[in-house]
Amino acid sequence: MLFDDPQGEAVRQYIEPMENTFDFIQVLNLLGLLNHLSAKQPLCCLINNCVEISNAKRTEDRVQMALKYIDQHLGEPISVAKVADHLHMADSTFSRFFHANMGTTFRQYLIEQRVRQAARFLVTTDWSISHIGTEVGFSSLSNFNAKFKGLLKATPREYRAKHIDMRKGIDTSRSVAGQVTKQFYDNAS
Repeated sequence: MLFDDPQGEAVRQYIEPMENTFDFIQVLNLLGLLNHLSAKQPLCCLINNCVEISNAKRTEDRVQMALKYIDQHLGEPISVAKVADHLHMADSTFSRFFHANMGTTFRQYLIEQRVRQAARFLVTTDWSISHIGTEVGFSSLSNFNAKFKGLLKATPREYRAKHIDMRKGIDTSRSVAGQVTKQFYDNAS
């Protein structure tokens, strides 16, 4: 909602003392501001029927939206700008947000997800290694090989040869996904 407050003094008296803390006084400041605004008639409402949710829930939702977008577009060229735009955030804000909530950079996370998916494809398909690299979003075979070897300590060809027996008797890729995740973390540590 937009409110008319020509000098902004009434609102300023509530906002200026607010800090980014969890002190009870902050709750009182916020309640005072809401009380002040509730007595005013809004100029207009920007979003109708909007229900605000807690900041923690919004953060979790934004993280999930980013991860879902990455997962759905893994084989495409994905940039910080594209995901930030999808979440209606500035690029630099999104980069800091992603790193703070995921504990890794956007770029590193994207590479890890591409390598994981490639490892699954190596075990579950007969696709060529270059096709798998393209399918998961690597622009060149040499880049794919380098990133794969850097994370899983084996080239894609070596990985496929070593794990081909995982194909025997599997009904779903779920068991393969679990094994790939285990190997990924075993090699990362």
